[in-house]
Amino acid sequence: MLAKGLRSTDHPVLAHIVPTRRCNLACTYCNEFDDFSKPVPVGEMVRRIDLLANLGTSIISFSGGEPLLHPELDDLIVRIRRRGSIAGMITNGYLLTADRIRKLNRAGLEHMQISIDNVMPDDVSKKSLKVLDKKLQLLAEHAEFHVNINSVVGGGIHHPTASFTMQIFAPLQIASPPTRSRWRNARWRLDLHPPWGSSTMPPANFSRSPRRSRKSS
Repeated sequence: MLAKGLRSTDHPVLAHIVPTRRCNLACTYCNEFDDFSKPVPVGEMVRRIDLLANLGTSIISFSGGEPLLHPELDDLIVRIRRRGSIAGMITNGYLLTADRIRKLNRAGLEHMQISIDNVMPDDVSKKSLKVLDKKLQLLAEHAEFHVNINSVVGGGIHHPTASFTMQIFAPLQIASPPTRSRWRNARWRLDLHPPWGSSTMPPANFSRSPRRSRKSS
């Protein structure tokens, strides 16, 4: 993708599309959701994907709302891959199960970002490590796509330092036994970005490379 971007500057590199504004959470800092919108019809989503593909968009990523609430999300991922773009998504992770992850593998998802804001849920954000640690373990066991854990430190969370602590330990949930041996070749990256209006700690970002598919091993 980076090589393609360097070779040509006449196409979009990344585009986010929203399959539904409805979300199963209500984080107080977020204004990009509601609790009543219907999913965008598949025909309209396909039209949007095709328009982006016609522009040569390198990455098409689903956001929301919570994209996993769209009943035809897997078909839309397949459409993105068939049009030659990288398929990604941003999710709060609550709806992930082993079966759902395997279906995302089969659809061809290549990248997933999970936002985890704190260690314990509070009235600002329910996207906590306490709630999502089991979901991270499921991803370690079943995901064949790249997983990125993202958090903005100081973004209205009552205890910003807890968010930084979470960023240190959340990746260990994915690589901990009994899956650590399966991840011995995984690459971890820590990116510290300039603080967004925070005078204390910057946002932290961890990611790991996807494990090899059993089909290709």
